[in-house]
Amino acid sequence: MYLSSHIYYMFGFKVAAVMEDKPQDIDHIIFVIHGIGQKRDTGKIIRNTTLFRDCVDWLKQKYFPNSNYRVEFFPVEWRSSLKLDGGIVEAITPFSVVSIRHLLNNSAMDILYYTSPLYGGEVRAGLQKELNRLYFMFASRHPGWKGKVSILAHSLGCVIVYDIVTGWMGPDTRPPSPETQEIFKQRLQFPIENLFCLGSPLSVFLALRTPLSNKTDVMPQGLCKRFYNIFHWSDPVAYRMEPLLEREYSKIEPVLIPPYGGGEGQQAEQPAPTITNADQPFPTSVADTDERDENPVDISNRTPDKGWSLWGLVRAGWNVKEGVPTSIQPDQELTERLDYVLRASLGRNYLYTLAAHTTYWSNYDVAYFVLTRLFPTLET
Repeated sequence: MYLSSHIYYMFGFKVAAVMEDKPQDIDHIIFVIHGIGQKRDTGKIIRNTTLFRDCVDWLKQKYFPNSNYRVEFFPVEWRSSLKLDGGIVEAITPFSVVSIRHLLNNSAMDILYYTSPLYGGEVRAGLQKELNRLYFMFASRHPGWKGKVSILAHSLGCVIVYDIVTGWMGPDTRPPSPETQEIFKQRLQFPIENLFCLGSPLSVFLALRTPLSNKTDVMPQGLCKRFYNIFHWSDPVAYRMEPLLEREYSKIEPVLIPPYGGGEGQQAEQPAPTITNADQPFPTSVADTDERDENPVDISNRTPDKGWSLWGLVRAGWNVKEGVPTSIQPDQELTERLDYVLRASLGRNYLYTLAAHTTYWSNYDVAYFVLTRLFPTLET
C-alpha cells in the first residue's frame, strides 16, 4: 500500500498465525499479599511481585525449558483503600523526629490497627473484598477456567489471610457495617491449594490469642491443602509453626531449603536434624567477616566460637545433629512438615537482621521452592 511521498507501508503479519502461537493455558494463579508498610508506598507490592515473578520465570526457563506449566502472579494491595482512624493518629503525632514517627505510623502502626477491636474487622473485610474482586475479574476473562489458586503472603498478610479463611472475628467492640457484614457472609470464593507464608508472625498471634487444645485448632480443615511457613534465620518478625502443633518440634530444626537447581535442577528436602543444648545460657558466634549470599553455607554445621553478638542471640548456640528425630513419638509426628528455613549467609549486624524480613522477593531459593511445590512433577 502506497501513501504520500511514495512511502510503502505494510500492514499485518508476514506469517499467518496458528493455534500453536497462543500462550499456554494458565494452570495456577497466585495472589501475592503484602504485610505492613504499604500505606507509605502503595506500589511496593507490585514491584515485589514483579521481582518474584521474574525469579520464577528465569528458573523455569533455565531448569525446566520444556515444561508446559504456566503460573501467573497477581499483587493484592489492600491497605490504601482503608480509611481506618480518619487521620487521628497523624493529628496526635508530635513534630519531633518526624521522619522516624512517620515511618512507624506508615508501617508498624498496621499491626496496632489490626489488633485493635475497632479496626481489625475492617482490615479483614478490605483484604477479602480485594481477593474476591481479583478472582472474579480473572474468572470473567477466562471463562471455564479449571486451574488452582494459591496464596503467597508476607508478614502480617499471613495473619489476615488465616483469619479470613478460618472465620476468626476477634474482640470487635463495635458492630460491623452492613457492607462489612455482607463481605464476611460471602467468604473467599475460591479454595486455597497452597498457602505460602513468608516471614510470618502467625504462630505468635495464635499463641497469644487463646489456648490451642489440638492440631485442628491451629490447622483446621478447609484452610488449605498445603501450608508452608518459610523464613530466614535472621528475620526478627518470623516465628515457627510446628511447635504450636507439637511442642517437641521445638527441638527439631526446620527443613532446610537447599540451593535452587541443585542436582541438575532438582532439590530434595533435608532430613530433620535435632537440636541439643537448647538451654545453653548464652550463645556463641562465628567470625566477624561478612559473607554474601553468593557463597551460602549451612549454619547448622559450623562450630561456634565464644562471643557476644546479635547473631549469637539469634542462633542460641545450638548444636545440630543430622538424622531422624528421636524425641518425637509416632503419635506426635506431624503428617507433613510446615517450617522451612532458608540457607543463611553470615551477615551478623543489625541492618542485615532487619533487612532479612524483606529478602524473600528476590530470593531464587524461595522462588524455586514455590515453583516446585506448585508443580511437583517438575522434580520427577
